Amino acid sequence: MYYFLLIVVGAMVGALARFIGPGKPAPLLGSVLLGAAGSAIGQYFGRLTHFSQGSGSGDFVTALVGAILLVAVYHAVMLSRVTR
Repeated sequence: MYYFLLIVVGAMVGALARFIGPGKPAPLLGSVLLGAAGSAIGQYFGRLTHFSQGSGSGDFVTALVGAILLVAVYHAVMLSRVTR
């Protein structure tokens, strides 16, 4: 159940970033998968730094931050490609 929640949070962030982010958006499925991957990466680093322990608000925050950062990096790379 816990991992399903992480995927859902990441999917929501990815879908939101598709509409908020500048430039040509990624396909919806790509945005959702990117957000879910970012959520998992954020969770990994949260546990590595002992910020998140497996349940609670720390896990949600690390998953959310990871998803937002990965989507932001993706948008930055795609924008730099377009401007070249």
